[in-house]
Amino acid sequence: MQIMTRALLTLVPILLAPTLAAEQVPHDVAEFLRRTELCAHFRQEPWPEGKSEADTERREFIVDQIEEFCTDLPEANRNLREKYFDDPSVISGLNKAKKWKSKRT
Repeated sequence: MQIMTRALLTLVPILLAPTLAAEQVPHDVAEFLRRTELCAHFRQEPWPEGKSEADTERREFIVDQIEEFCTDLPEANRNLREKYFDDPSVISGLNKAKKWKSKRT
């Protein structure tokens, strides 16, 4: 439970901080940018190597978060670029989005 509390305390600033001025981009783009931030965050989380219950729970939590936030990002990126190809501010925002690819791969 303590691990989950720390994880939530880590996530609150990420969720509340605007990636771009969210009110200046369409909702689907703002959601994509939020997902890329969270994906990048969890891909950079230290991987607990221990065998304790807390380490096991943390590994499961990290995997779940990566699956939730990183799944289908490349496809979503392509779809948004096609949808907003004629909106330079959206394309610029997509270009500045954090990369979701792991440094470990």
